This record gives sequence, C-alpha cells and structure tokens, in this order.
Amino acid sequence: RRRGLPGSHAHRQAALAVPRPELTHDAFIVLAAQAGFDPADPHLDDLFPDVRSLFQRIDMLEALDPQGAEPVQHFAAGEEA
Repeated sequence: RRRGLPGSHAHRQAALAVPRPELTHDAFIVLAAQAGFDPADPHLDDLFPDVRSLFQRIDMLEALDPQGAEPVQHFAAGEEA
C-alpha cells in the first residue's frame, strides 16, 4: 500500500493511523526545556492548556481531506477591494 510523498495528504493520513498521544504536562515541560525555556518558570503552567489545545486543533486540521475543495477567491483581478 502506498503512503504518498512526505507532506502529501496520503502521507499525513497514513501517519494519523497511529494516533498522537495526548500531550501531558511532563512532556510539555520536556519540550519547553528542549526549546530553551526554563522548566521551573511558573508561566509554563499557564501556557500548558493553550499549547495542548493548539496540538488538538492541529490534529483536527491534519485529519481534513482537502481533495476536491475549491480555493476561495477573495478578489477578482481588475476590481477594487
């Protein structure tokens, strides 16, 4: 079975066959430390729920199938906005 090119929708769908685990607070602190943040910074506790929600929204977006969707045209050439 073909998985598609990296970055393609087929490749993303194949990757989604294995669900990404829920981001835990401990994993978030490790990621923050790897990104150069001080893991003892209390502000990270405030950021954690927002980052977890962001990861959940990314998962939902990755699950979308854009095949056949027409792009929205916001303006037409020669027309004033």
